[in-house]
Amino acid sequence: MVIERKAAEDQIKASLKEKEVLMREIHHRVKNNLQVVSSMLKLQARITKDDTTIDVLSESRNRIEVMALIHSQLYESENLSEINIKRFVDKLLRQLIRSYSFKDTKITEVVSVIDHPFPISIATPVGLIINELLSNILKHAFDKRKEGKIEVILSKTEIGRVNLTVSDDGIGLPEGFNINTTKSLGLRLVKILVEHQLQGTLEVISKEGTTFNMEFDMEDGDNGKSKNNDS
Repeated sequence: MVIERKAAEDQIKASLKEKEVLMREIHHRVKNNLQVVSSMLKLQARITKDDTTIDVLSESRNRIEVMALIHSQLYESENLSEINIKRFVDKLLRQLIRSYSFKDTKITEVVSVIDHPFPISIATPVGLIINELLSNILKHAFDKRKEGKIEVILSKTEIGRVNLTVSDDGIGLPEGFNINTTKSLGLRLVKILVEHQLQGTLEVISKEGTTFNMEFDMEDGDNGKSKNNDS
């Protein structure tokens, strides 16, 4: 009996190890495929003369780079279903700063993010949200300014409620701005991700700059959606 149990345990361990290797390979291949698509968009932007088209291609490329970064960290993570959100946000911010050139503007970054693992179902929309808001700030907030500050704060309460704030001290949003009617694809995407995928709340404040306050539960987005549909 002892020999049979030991053989069964060894077989289970070998099976788990095989699945872990397979999952790492999947994340690695997804990351590589996303980077290929990103490179294609970059090449297309280089040979395109229309500025609007170039902006659209660049924004799409940034979104793909966010997803590639997530799979890269999953590949490197001990737990293949979650990533360290602090490490991810730090890398994402550096990645975006490199994407935009600021010759005449000094950008101060204030980042306070919990050192905590996030499941991929939460990390992906959070990453896309932060990407959209930071990209919007870097493109518009500090036009003709010598300096500016970007702040990203992400915290979690004891009951698993996540608070995310992305703000800047730039020129602010246009007068009469309404997140519900904006024509900005990026900001519409933020609203959809916060309210529908994360089942959270979104508050936009345009005062001495712009602040986006978001709050949602730390739970699997798909599970949360299923609960709402069942109720």
